[in-house]
Amino acid sequence: MDEPELVRRYDSAAGFRAAVEPYLMRHEAEHCLPLGILSGLEAGEWGDPFLATVDGAGGTALVAMRTPPHRLIVSQVRDGADPVAVVGALADALGGTTPAVPNGDAAGSADHDLPGVVGDVHVAEAFAEHWCAAHGRSWRTAMSERIYRCDHVEPVPAVEGRMRPVTEGDRGLLRAWITAFVDESLPGEPFDADAHVERVLASPVRRMWLWDVGGEPVAMTAAVGPTPNGIRISYVYTPVAKRRRGYATSLVAGVTRAMLDEGRRFCFLFTDLANPTSNAIYQRIGYRPVSDVAAIDFAAEPG
Repeated sequence: MDEPELVRRYDSAAGFRAAVEPYLMRHEAEHCLPLGILSGLEAGEWGDPFLATVDGAGGTALVAMRTPPHRLIVSQVRDGADPVAVVGALADALGGTTPAVPNGDAAGSADHDLPGVVGDVHVAEAFAEHWCAAHGRSWRTAMSERIYRCDHVEPVPAVEGRMRPVTEGDRGLLRAWITAFVDESLPGEPFDADAHVERVLASPVRRMWLWDVGGEPVAMTAAVGPTPNGIRISYVYTPVAKRRRGYATSLVAGVTRAMLDEGRRFCFLFTDLANPTSNAIYQRIGYRPVSDVAAIDFAAEPG
């Protein structure tokens, strides 16, 4: 079992992809979030990201990235590497205890205001333990999630209506529904509704659809964060008054089928493990569990 030797920082999305994609692609579904965000970075969706690897004698042991003000994203730890040592090296470099080795860029300043971490449940918890012990803070799991993958859509009961792509004319509805989705599904997450709507309407790596019944939109979902072989389904939302009618189920099934028909090998999505209804619905569509993820928040720094 080899120990990690150093933390490397990267200054460009293209250079970072070249360094980390072979590692992340060993488990594409498990790493759909960092791979998808990397696509967004290359499309210019975020500025000033933190991009890093922990490297040991056996090669890449961990991939980490952050698009401020959001949580740090961590990959799985390479088989055979010591998880505690790996996340410790990353935490110490982020906190300024030890330097990160630049890869074409300055190593960057310490990030003592890190709000949290998200990733494989065991890796995220190990990082949280090390970070909070070093900085006198506490942590809590904000959400326990599960990654699902679908490579074949099962038949779902037919419901009235049809799916259609969003248009510029849907801007006001999208702002309201995306805000409601974040408030309900991602409470406490830093959020700019207008920026989200702009990304949906303008980004080449995000596409959104509505389920329409007689000219009335009743549900939405999106395909975001493409990976080399897949894409992630997100923004699944139905207004309260229109729920339990099968609209979102039909929409997610339709969008998943469309992505597979376009040549994607599979689609991914994240579910909240506290919501057994949605987990059961996605499995009926054809999504199968892959791995568990924890979204962890750190308490404010002590006064």
